[in-house]
Amino acid sequence: MERNVEVRSQKSEERIRAATVRERLQPLAPARGSERRRAGMPVLLLLLTLVFSPCLRAQFDSGSTGALGNFINPLTVVSASDETCNYVELRMDLAQGKAFAIPYRSGSNVDCNRALVDITATVFANPPTAGFLNGVIDVTNFTLQDSFLTGADNSIATYLSFVPNPNNTPVIIRATGNVTFNGGTFITVEGSPGVRAFGLVAGQGGQGGPGGYRGGEGGDGGIAPTKGGDGLGPGGGVGGLINQNSLTGAKFLTTGVTIGTTAIPAGNDLLSTFRGGSGGGGGGGRTNLEAGGGGGGGGGAVLIAANGTITVSGTVTANGGGNENICCNPRTAGTPGTGGIVRLVAATIAGGGNLTATSGGNICRETLTGCPPGSASGIVRLEAITISYTGGSAGIVQAASVPGSVVVAAASGPAFIKFTKLTDSNNAGNTITVDTAIQITPGRTGSFNPVDVKMPNAAGFPASSVKVDFEAGPNPGFPTGKTITLVVTPVDAAGGGAQSYTGTVTCPVAPALCTASITGVVLPVGASSLSAFTVVNFNADGTISQMFPRMYQGEPIEQVRIQTSGKETEYVLIARSGKEFPYKPGSDAGR
Repeated sequence: MERNVEVRSQKSEERIRAATVRERLQPLAPARGSERRRAGMPVLLLLLTLVFSPCLRAQFDSGSTGALGNFINPLTVVSASDETCNYVELRMDLAQGKAFAIPYRSGSNVDCNRALVDITATVFANPPTAGFLNGVIDVTNFTLQDSFLTGADNSIATYLSFVPNPNNTPVIIRATGNVTFNGGTFITVEGSPGVRAFGLVAGQGGQGGPGGYRGGEGGDGGIAPTKGGDGLGPGGGVGGLINQNSLTGAKFLTTGVTIGTTAIPAGNDLLSTFRGGSGGGGGGGRTNLEAGGGGGGGGGAVLIAANGTITVSGTVTANGGGNENICCNPRTAGTPGTGGIVRLVAATIAGGGNLTATSGGNICRETLTGCPPGSASGIVRLEAITISYTGGSAGIVQAASVPGSVVVAAASGPAFIKFTKLTDSNNAGNTITVDTAIQITPGRTGSFNPVDVKMPNAAGFPASSVKVDFEAGPNPGFPTGKTITLVVTPVDAAGGGAQSYTGTVTCPVAPALCTASITGVVLPVGASSLSAFTVVNFNADGTISQMFPRMYQGEPIEQVRIQTSGKETEYVLIARSGKEFPYKPGSDAGR
């Protein structure tokens, strides 16, 4: 008799040397497009001069392959209606690997057709053939210039924004030469503001910028009100109780910070785990009245690295999203998202623009219980052998005289476990591989028609036991020595109850994937279901644990279970109290 197996799974900071810093508060200098900035925002003026030997300069390597050649955006585009126009936004879709322009005005200063125009082949010398699934854009030189057309209204700045990829990675621009952001340009990975509530309809949490985390949802109003949702991310704001604003602003959470009794593991966030800001908590719903407002999304993370010079004459911003815009009736409010990260790494950093990573705006107007608390700023960090940047900076400002390493996020999810093959314990030649395709198909239900694997019965004799092999990742990142538990569950009740087996994960030198093998696995006659899981402890297991929130739904989180399923690798947060919360990184799942 055959043994049919349903396999349920899916791929599933160098000490800072102080720079000479002269600080003073000032408003952002007026510039084109300033109507989009927060008026009177305090900033820190940096006058930094760090000069080291030319030979040291030659040692820095951004890691760019230069594969896409030079990047430079055109001054004008042709709209879908065949009009020559300037444009106000250049939108980089990381999932598709494409660049789109949004036309604005013609030479007669008439509105243009605003449909997106694909200019990928214009901006890249060697256009990408796939999406930027790890967020990395490797170029020779990168130049962003302000769109301009004679006769048109050119008063609005040209924005470069990014549509996140499915892994919600930060944006990493690497150049073998120079990176230049001209005056009148904005590069933004800001989080989105939370959405206000409309009557009993709860406000939604704002989306985080690329690499940032979503804000919490507002609580439901009416006869069965609920508390606001916590913001996502390791420092997510706590959702407001019923009839209250969110009471705790979101934290950025750098190394060594303790929130309550929850310590953040050692390690440099910027150099080891490059990520954006956390989301603000949502406001609680009101009894028999309105729902709560949503929390702001955390600012994203952008890393810009160049072998040569980075010149910032425009603005680079990773601000958090504000809380929802309150008006008209007293209601509860969420908190804003934290700032994200703007990190520049090069031989030389120059220019006089603006670098900002502040919390989102905390709008406080006609709230039910006063103003909700604000949230934390993010980080603006400059690393270069020579820093002559004289522009404004807002956020937690850091500078280092030695460029650090450039971190690239894994293109896969935060972690996965994957079956690879089953082998007859008594006949090594009797083996069956597990098709990767069945483990990465979205929406898979685990149907037995057809079955995933049929274990061959060599010479008509069923295998008395088998060895089950796994791959796990990412590497580096997946903790070696972890125990994987395999559960074999007969479909036919006559096959007995579920049986569990364990194996140990071994991780070789990266980038090879980690592996595990479990021997002596008895497969019941007929069909059975195989599943597997491992538990990551936040206090001991480093890189992966830093990708998950330490507080969720008001509960301190201590572990995450990584498990296979019929659709995709799933994550379950385990609280100190024992409560479990399904969780999807970078989304609002598990709210």
